[in-house]
Amino acid sequence: MRRFIAIVAATFGLLAVPFVHADTFPSKTITLIVPFPPGGSTDVHLRTISQLASKHLNQTIIVENRSGASGSVALSALKSTPPDGYKLSVVVPTSLRLPLLQKMAYDPLTDFTYISMLSSYAYVVAVPANSPFKTWKELLAYAKANPGKLSYGSAGFNSTMHLIMENAAMLEGVKLNAVPYKGDGDQIQDLVGGQLDFALPSLGGIAPMVDTGKARMLAVFTKERASRFPDVPTLPEAGTNMIAEVPYGIVGPAGMDPKVVAILENAFRKASDELPNRQMLTQLGQVHSYLGSAEYKEWAQRTYAKEKELIKKFGKPVKD
Repeated sequence: MRRFIAIVAATFGLLAVPFVHADTFPSKTITLIVPFPPGGSTDVHLRTISQLASKHLNQTIIVENRSGASGSVALSALKSTPPDGYKLSVVVPTSLRLPLLQKMAYDPLTDFTYISMLSSYAYVVAVPANSPFKTWKELLAYAKANPGKLSYGSAGFNSTMHLIMENAAMLEGVKLNAVPYKGDGDQIQDLVGGQLDFALPSLGGIAPMVDTGKARMLAVFTKERASRFPDVPTLPEAGTNMIAEVPYGIVGPAGMDPKVVAILENAFRKASDELPNRQMLTQLGQVHSYLGSAEYKEWAQRTYAKEKELIKKFGKPVKD
């Protein structure tokens, strides 16, 4: 009987921990596991907004970099931590796509609590400075008249921009040659070197080449024109009704107390609205794209379904 009472007491004690904990959260340092190396644009932004959010939480948020396997190392580590709000990480669209391409240690829709979307990467259609194409419509017209003759670079097969461009090509009725790269650096180098007809780099990555006259932008994939380059049209303005949402945000392990989620969401929302955060996003060529917990989870569900369809059409076979 004593053993039974002890088990019951221990069980109810464990169940009660999150509710008691939420009343005093946060009472210690929070760790944000960033799935990228130090010094990159995402890391820089996450350090900035974490510092701002720390003020609203009255606790420090420290950044721990765990790069590797397109972000899955960090998310796999987060999955196994207690859902108490003291360990957080970052989800990007690749985090939703990888489980559709190969077996992963996590399920992006059930293993995490979505807290706050923070920003979106801005991507562009860029051409070398000496390209004959002055507009996106001119490039499309050439592609239609010369199927398979134009080559473009993106951050690898099954990357967001590879799938988006293949979808755009299908809608426009053109055939393009996709050339995979590991990221911005190599494709931008080949673009300005004349090995590519056009490329799909990030705005932040191509901006120095545009500033120095080595490349030009024909369109941006965002909903609105980039404040840094207001003369560059959006892709819909240029003639193709398509945008590319490539956001990232904060998640915790599944099963977090809603009260803790609300506290974190509120802190990141306030931090997101602060001028230093918005200035940093402009400097990095990113877009302010804040969503709260419920909206962020809905976005993840919609994007997962959309990614599955894109991969079926243009990528590797998806899992059953």
